[in-house]
Amino acid sequence: MALINLSGNLLVICSSQHINLFKRQNSLLDYSLLSSIDITTIEVNLKGNKKKKTDQDKILCSSLSNNSKYFAVGTTSKLLLIFNLNENKELSQPFYCELIKAPTKICFLNNETVLVSNRFGSLFKFEISESKISEGAELLGHFSMLLDFCISPNGKFVLTADRDEKIRISRFPQTYVIEGFYFGHTSFVKSIAFIDDNKLISGGGDSIIYLWDINLFKCISTSCKVSETAIRKVGVVEIFEEEISKEGIICLPDQSNSILLFSLNDQQQMTKLCSFNCSNGNEYIFDFVVDVDRKTVFCVGRQGIYYFQPTTINLSSTGLTELKLLQFSPPLNNSLLNELNLSEDQLPLNSLYKIPLNGKNLEDYKN
Repeated sequence: MALINLSGNLLVICSSQHINLFKRQNSLLDYSLLSSIDITTIEVNLKGNKKKKTDQDKILCSSLSNNSKYFAVGTTSKLLLIFNLNENKELSQPFYCELIKAPTKICFLNNETVLVSNRFGSLFKFEISESKISEGAELLGHFSMLLDFCISPNGKFVLTADRDEKIRISRFPQTYVIEGFYFGHTSFVKSIAFIDDNKLISGGGDSIIYLWDINLFKCISTSCKVSETAIRKVGVVEIFEEEISKEGIICLPDQSNSILLFSLNDQQQMTKLCSFNCSNGNEYIFDFVVDVDRKTVFCVGRQGIYYFQPTTINLSSTGLTELKLLQFSPPLNNSLLNELNLSEDQLPLNSLYKIPLNGKNLEDYKN
């Protein structure tokens, strides 16, 4: 699995067990390596002098704080690792805590608070203070594996998406108050993202993007089926149509070498504008991140790191647009490229589809 995070001038690429920290140079699209660390070499001693084996550890999820001070990863050995990025932005020995179940997503609520969801269906909150992590406080739970969550732009609600085709909206931080549910997906919900305080998009196993009215708890519109595979991730990016700035919807299908771009018309109907494709048809894009300030989308695949800028493209003529390789000074080393090429999902999306009368899927919850 490969992941990409961005905050300010920092770009972080996680590939299997390695974390690679890059800094943007004078050029908008020129990055250099600052620091790298292999999490399997980290010594972890838990309470009671119990040691945690990390020699076979893999990174499942990651997040970079908005002030670029902390970088967090969740691992297959059920650890939450927090790296304090010093003034030189170097990766050093992290502070850490043990998680109950394998994590599915990490997100910084603010610069000192981390939210972590897991395969058991729980959402936990951890506080960071003086290079220590507090014991996790459980905020809410589902009777299904949590796959994604996000806080509303106004900070009043937390939305959680699960394997059982639903999205739940809870009051925040009073998460015991459930405001409602969003029903409509016919398979697991893998990714959710806010367009604004009132609108949410989602995607998952049914390969359809849904647009929701937050206040009315109903689906406003849906896209066509975007691919033959599940939707891995959805997001929002600024685009220009007829010289008017508006929000565009980006979608990453699973096992794909392309990212799809959609627009919303005045009636809130979705229209596909174009596909951003890698020239190599064998590429597999794992993840993307949006740089809101620079209106750029960065993505990581098996064969490199790419970018595209929707605001610089003529969207009046739909079609294919090639993804561009991001520049690094010096160029990316072969060990990182090899590791990206060998990256595999630790929780393949195909395993999230339910198989009737078959206990195979239960194994996912035991981790």
